[in-house]
Amino acid sequence: MVYNIIKMRIKGKDKMSDLENPTDQDDDDVIEERSIEEFRETGLLLLTNQFLHIFGWALTVDIDEDGKVTKFYPAYCKFRGFDSDLTSKAYEKVTKHLEKRMPELLRDVKEK
Repeated sequence: MVYNIIKMRIKGKDKMSDLENPTDQDDDDVIEERSIEEFRETGLLLLTNQFLHIFGWALTVDIDEDGKVTKFYPAYCKFRGFDSDLTSKAYEKVTKHLEKRMPELLRDVKEK
């Protein structure tokens, strides 16, 4: 059983929030783990951080010299937004990501 809003994995066991009513679907049917690299490449990390910056928070990614993610964590920050070039590039990436995934997203919404 999966909750629609939040699912946390704690020490290999699932703990689900009680914020929403549960669905009858299996975890495997509604949760597909993705990499932080993909989250960055799609522009979603920057757009998510734009929102989190309002509250002084950011999802932070440490990357080594080879471009490999070594750490991913939430952090308090003093940043508030990004420059317009970075933001424009992120919107373009998100738009391309949506274009590519739209058939799958529409199918997911219709299947409930």
